[in-house]
Amino acid sequence: MRLLSPSTKKYLLISTSIISTFLVLVGIRHTLENRQSTNQQKQRDHVDIDKNDKSSSDFFTPVHELIDYLSTKSLEEQQSKVEPSILILQHLPYFTPLYRASYAIHKLYSEIWGYGYELSNWSKISSDDGIVNKGQSMNKIYALHKVLKEQLEKDESDRYEWIFVTDIDTVISNPAIPIHSLLPPSSLSPEPLFLGNQDHNGFNAGVMIFKIDPIILSLLEAVIEGFETSSESDLSSNDHSLLSRAINDNPKISKHFYEIPQNWFNAYHPGQDKIQLQVHFVNHFKYKYPFTPIIRDNFKILEKAKQAFVDDDSGDGNAHSNTEYGLDLLEYSQLAQAAARE
Repeated sequence: MRLLSPSTKKYLLISTSIISTFLVLVGIRHTLENRQSTNQQKQRDHVDIDKNDKSSSDFFTPVHELIDYLSTKSLEEQQSKVEPSILILQHLPYFTPLYRASYAIHKLYSEIWGYGYELSNWSKISSDDGIVNKGQSMNKIYALHKVLKEQLEKDESDRYEWIFVTDIDTVISNPAIPIHSLLPPSSLSPEPLFLGNQDHNGFNAGVMIFKIDPIILSLLEAVIEGFETSSESDLSSNDHSLLSRAINDNPKISKHFYEIPQNWFNAYHPGQDKIQLQVHFVNHFKYKYPFTPIIRDNFKILEKAKQAFVDDDSGDGNAHSNTEYGLDLLEYSQLAQAAARE
């Protein structure tokens, strides 16, 4: 028997991962295929990133097709917003099976709950700049600054209220938990403008929630200024440390920061908490743990919600779920609402 060379084994492993991810994404669409609208061709005329934008690499062309292919709602439905209105923002620097799956499942999750979704592939700092580690994390901040500034330029009635920023190596683990149910009440004083969490290293910028507010814009501008004026040898000038520093050094901002439990939005392992929206495959976890079982769990929860939706029909012809998917009928959603009240 002829043994495979190491390089051949490597390519086979990569090919297997890509095929596996493709099957997962097809499965996601199949689960919701009865929601596919007849306006699919009309949606193909609309893309979240300009196809003619020469600054975008041809490598990103599949993103446009994937956006259209995975959409389960018409453009009008996608533009409708829940209250409080939330925009999910991700920065995608390049493709990997995990990153593509993260994009796909967050987009579908946003459509299920009526949130907006924006994918940014614009990178101000490239790997050619010689500060790859710092640049990779700061590109997300630049993208966030751009989106926040655009939102503030709109009339207040046309803006989103919150931006949920999540790294592209996070995967939804429980679609029955809506983001809006875990937001703090607006009656809190000082007003919550920035929600974040800590891990064993301190403040973690992998998942953050920002109110659309000029104070947050000034925070991001301070972070960007701190990065651009730092020396290349200052390895601490990344998104984590700069945001942490900006919060601690500015009382005007720090009083609006509220810490939320890490396991709610930024868990490092699945099943750590009953209230766990997503799992973050940080650092070596990307290579140590598979993400496909977590996505399969999404299918199970969607099926469970579908059955709950059917069972909730009391015979009067009206289902009592607040969503068309029945996810709010599951205990996960109810637990999240109770936790937020506490």
